[in-house]
Amino acid sequence: MKQEQKFKVGQLVAFRSDFEQAGRIVEIHGGWLILEALSPNGFAGAYIGGQRRARVRCADCWL
Repeated sequence: MKQEQKFKVGQLVAFRSDFEQAGRIVEIHGGWLILEALSPNGFAGAYIGGQRRARVRCADCWL
C-alpha cells in the first residue's frame, strides 16, 4: 500500500514528465500541486518544456 505524503508550499518535490525532474510547490489545490521550475529556463521535456509552472497530480509526486 502506498503511504500518503503530506505536501507543503515551499517544498521541493520530484515528478516524472518525460523523465524525472523537480520543482518547488507554490500552490496546492485538492489533489493537485502547482510547481515552479528550479531553472530560469523552465521545465524540460515535450509536455511541459519551457514552462515556468506546471500542474501535477499529488499522486505523481514524491518527496
